[in-house]
Amino acid sequence: MFNSTVGSIKSRLQILLIAAFSTLVIGCTDSVSDTAIISGTAATGAAIDGEIWVYGSAGDSRSFSIDVSGHYVGDVSGLETPFLVVAKPTDETLSWQYSYASQADITVNVTSQSSLTLFLANGGEQDLSLLVDEWTNPATRFTQLDVDAARAIVQTNFEAEITDEGLDPAVFDLFSTPFNADGTGFDAVLDRVVIEFSVDANTSSFTITLDGSPFGFDLNIDLSGWFWF
Repeated sequence: MFNSTVGSIKSRLQILLIAAFSTLVIGCTDSVSDTAIISGTAATGAAIDGEIWVYGSAGDSRSFSIDVSGHYVGDVSGLETPFLVVAKPTDETLSWQYSYASQADITVNVTSQSSLTLFLANGGEQDLSLLVDEWTNPATRFTQLDVDAARAIVQTNFEAEITDEGLDPAVFDLFSTPFNADGTGFDAVLDRVVIEFSVDANTSSFTITLDGSPFGFDLNIDLSGWFWF
């Protein structure tokens, strides 16, 4: 089990964001998608049987069906970015999975690893389901840079597994690289890596197993291979 105070997760992200800001100058503003779609795969290894909900930053939302192969596509015209994207299984005993998109007309995968990334991007502060009601408040939602920093941590921790399944870690993006829920490629990584979360007011934790055995997730893993270092 990985146990962390909220502060330790925030401290790690703050260090990464300082490095990112020293390299990048990015203007981020909310924008409305006029004629636009998002699409992707919703899976935790097996395809998720359920619906995708897309929450815009102005408070509107849309829902779309996930097909039997885990794929979804939906019209988000008129929704204001950034989007919180949530896969809600029909089986209510299963956990929601979360993803993020700063714009439309892109692939947005919704998986256990995108959920872990957003958990870190959010500082490990709370159940991600609380973001659904808070997404209209810019002060309480994370940014694209937060997500990029957290994704670097997640993908570097699983770099060996990503490579083992024939993917190039230098170009792979767990959010936007298309994949099929067919037990190959990234889906095989999702099959092998099981992530469970537990959150209370002061302590956040997640448990990861790899091929059925405990996995030692390293929040402070060396990220020297990422572009901002």
